[in-house]
Amino acid sequence: MATRYFVRAQLNLSGFHTPTRLLTRESKEPAYLQAQHAVGDAVLKRFADHVGTTLRESDLLARMGGEEFVFVMPDTDLAQAAIAVERVRKGLHDSVAHLAPPVGVTASFGIAVLEGSTDTLAHLLLHLMDLYGVEDPDGTVIAAAFTHADLAHMVGATRQWVTISLKRMQEKDIVVSRKSRIIVRRPDLLKEMKGIGD
Repeated sequence: MATRYFVRAQLNLSGFHTPTRLLTRESKEPAYLQAQHAVGDAVLKRFADHVGTTLRESDLLARMGGEEFVFVMPDTDLAQAAIAVERVRKGLHDSVAHLAPPVGVTASFGIAVLEGSTDTLAHLLLHLMDLYGVEDPDGTVIAAAFTHADLAHMVGATRQWVTISLKRMQEKDIVVSRKSRIIVRRPDLLKEMKGIGD
């Protein structure tokens, strides 16, 4: 399981995030405190095991501290995240059902979506291509220098998110990005990403 520091670093990257918090009831009576901690630890372990088998391989589960967990779910929209959280919620009772003594467990879940939004970056690249585009044998060169930090500022995202998004676009041969030089090879695919068509 990842650490909170790793998750915080991952939250700066692209994707969608599903924060969750697991709440267990714990007696504060001194005579039961030690036993309650052991049961609480068992519940947390069962919960982590359950979530690990419920989420996709590409998802990240991390314990943020105490009873707080975060699921980082890249390339997941709000509806997909809600379905995944519901699967986790439904299986939670079964995951702790065989503990002795029997334990009542409650959990609350929240979903937050990070929308650095690829469509916004696609729209920006199309706009820059219209303003500064120079035809080239490799495509349309954006003939003004923009760093990844510049682009991030314009779309309201982090530099790391822009770097990863451009890398993904480059893998699909949509753009070529070298330092501050961007060549748009497939404006038609950028338009599809933006949802504006021809």
